[in-house]
This record gives sequence, C-alpha cells and structure tokens, in this order.
Amino acid sequence: GRQKFWHQAADFWRFPKFGIQACCLFFVWLAVACLFYGFSFGWGQISNDRYMSHAIAFVGNQLAYIGVYFGGKYLGARRSTLMFLAVSVLADLIAMIDVQLGPKWTLEHVSCVVGSTSIGAAFGLIYLFTSELAPTSHRGM
Repeated sequence: GRQKFWHQAADFWRFPKFGIQACCLFFVWLAVACLFYGFSFGWGQISNDRYMSHAIAFVGNQLAYIGVYFGGKYLGARRSTLMFLAVSVLADLIAMIDVQLGPKWTLEHVSCVVGSTSIGAAFGLIYLFTSELAPTSHRGM
C-alpha cells in the first residue's frame, strides 16, 4: 500500500544522505527556475524586431533540447545539469560587461542567447535527475 506522509518524511532522518541530496536539489531547482525565467523574459530585448527575437528563441530552445538528449546520454543527468547550470551562471555574469560587438549586437545579447539555451537544457535535465534521485514512493511528496 501507500506510505503515510509521516513515514515518508521520517525517511529523510533515517537516510541522511537522501535528506542532504533533497535539500541540495531544492536549491538547484530554485537557481534553475530563477535563471530560466529571467532569461526567458528577456527574449523581447534581443532584437528590435519581435519576430527575429522569437526566431532566435526558437533556435535556442531547439539547441537546448538537443543538449538535453546528448548531455543526458553521454554525461548523465547530474553532470550535464550542473554543467549547463554553470554555463548559464557564467553567461549571466558575462552579460554585465558592456561591449559592443556590432552595430546591433552587444556581448549582453550573445551571452543571453548562450545562457538561455544552456539554462533551457538544465531545466529539461533537472526533471530527469530528480526522478533518478528520489524513490518512487517519495516523488509526489
């Protein structure tokens, strides 16, 4: 039968490694969600043409899906999630540098495209990593 909530919650104390991993994963989820939505809300500022911005977003998202497949297959869900998260954080930091790359493009634009693509892949992979970490009885908790 199904375990009661308190039996599931007690497993965090009985198995401390599981509790530590769950707490760490909570903060990784928070970081991935904040970066994902932060980058996603900025697509309209990539270009003056709204259609071009959405076309770039489409290409970035497709590259993220490809990254999810190959990252999960060759590196594993944990390593590839952390790698894509690190690339996103680095791209977010690089976006603060004010460098003009051309008449319409800045370093901020390029790093936002890279960051958005990589955080999209991390967002897709973290679902896989979470399901590998938690036992079936604890996934809906």
